[in-house]
Amino acid sequence: MTKRSPKTQWQSGDLVLLEAEPKIHARLMRIVDISGTRAKLAPLDLSTLLSNPNGSTGGIWAPLDALVDPALFIKTEEFLETLRDHMHRTETQSE
Repeated sequence: MTKRSPKTQWQSGDLVLLEAEPKIHARLMRIVDISGTRAKLAPLDLSTLLSNPNGSTGGIWAPLDALVDPALFIKTEEFLETLRDHMHRTETQSE
């Protein structure tokens, strides 16, 4: 059974994991766009682009209900550092 946050209102810039993927730091994705009930995701770990079998670098589209909050699964210092860096970049962009 997968842990879900109840009725999450996802937004561009949120960090997520896909429900069907392993819940590990290397699988973290960032929402880059939302259209209807789907979100366009880009991997934070650029090496995952290299292992993408179709070679696409444009991100992937996934249903919003297939997204999960990574904070429910990843409790490592690496993840906390990623969150701090992400928040810092978001604050810098909004200034």
